[in-house]
Amino acid sequence: MGGKITFLVVIVTGIIAVQIIQRAGGGGDPTAQEVIEKVQATYGDLETYETEGGIVSNQILDGVEEKVETSFHIRLKKPDLYLISWTEKSSEKPGKSMTRAVWKDGKQAYGYSSSRNAYSKVEYDRMAFSGVHYEVPPLFFPDLDLGFPDLPRMKDARIVRTEIVAGEECYVITGATEQSGGLTFWISKSRHFIVQRSEDIADLKIDFDLALRRHEAMKEHIPDQLWEFSKKAMEESKKFYETHELGGVSTETHTRTSTPDLSEEDFRFALPKDAALESRREEREKFLRDYLSGEKPLFPEVK
Repeated sequence: MGGKITFLVVIVTGIIAVQIIQRAGGGGDPTAQEVIEKVQATYGDLETYETEGGIVSNQILDGVEEKVETSFHIRLKKPDLYLISWTEKSSEKPGKSMTRAVWKDGKQAYGYSSSRNAYSKVEYDRMAFSGVHYEVPPLFFPDLDLGFPDLPRMKDARIVRTEIVAGEECYVITGATEQSGGLTFWISKSRHFIVQRSEDIADLKIDFDLALRRHEAMKEHIPDQLWEFSKKAMEESKKFYETHELGGVSTETHTRTSTPDLSEEDFRFALPKDAALESRREEREKFLRDYLSGEKPLFPEVK
């Protein structure tokens, strides 16, 4: 009898000891929130960051699938240097591609598009990043107001497993935001970098009525033409989402990530020799005129 009691005491004591060690941080897996906070702190502490990779989007519109593949290169340095370039290829346009870039070398921000083979000065950083849907820049530059990354805003985030992606062992974290119900992140266990991000397009949730009410309240603070454009664009977007069935999955993977020494020269995009410098203001005003007159629709007709 005494031997059994001694044996039970040893087991219970061992269990208690393990729990104490885990609670003290000596063992056990972190929670999803702890990993997310570590990711934010990691990017916030970095002075430089460079990565390259690709995005595969299998977009489904009314049952018709289109595959869009994007290769990208991101280079960042605090306090405000950046160079992001990406090239898109679509299954709808085989043999064709479009390259875009935004960069700031310490003096001026620019944007380039191969569709016009032209570049233009950008007035402020938020405008430069308006078409850049990458998660890392706003985490790296928390003071530049580049938008709202999804990872820190995830609700009900949880670690569901670990996987090897791009040669790194990763925590796989699932969750949702108010705008997206199906998000998955692969976070490096050793470096706490985002290695992969996946989003279920069918789960996108956009409250257009709320956006329109907020827009109406801003009328006195926005130039008339721009306010009219924004309102019309939101109304068309709402109609498009209500009358079409959207689906598919978009997955962004970072295959090579480092924190190298970088100088201002590393943030100058290599423009084609015949690229033309355009006036951003003239370009924007022409777009607004064409759109408001009905000559340039926001969404192409879907057959």
